[in-house]
Amino acid sequence: MIENDRPKAPQMVAKFLNMPPDLAKELMPKLEYDMYWRDETLDAIQDSEQLLQKQGKMKGPFDYQGYIYIDLLKKVRPQSVTLSKLMLG
Repeated sequence: MIENDRPKAPQMVAKFLNMPPDLAKELMPKLEYDMYWRDETLDAIQDSEQLLQKQGKMKGPFDYQGYIYIDLLKKVRPQSVTLSKLMLG
């Protein structure tokens, strides 16, 4: 979504995160959209998961193993997967 419609992306992100649109517009160009699975990545996703649950935008825990295939990612792009801890579903 972000890559396909850059002009609308800040508005959608601002609405979803409940933040001022001007702030989202300022931050969007500074973000990296390539996916690396590091310990920090998992920590950030888990923080977001908890926030979304508190906001009522997510009803239960995210099923990591049902949507993220770390073994496959390691085969396809091993340099992008450096997790030292397991993702629990």
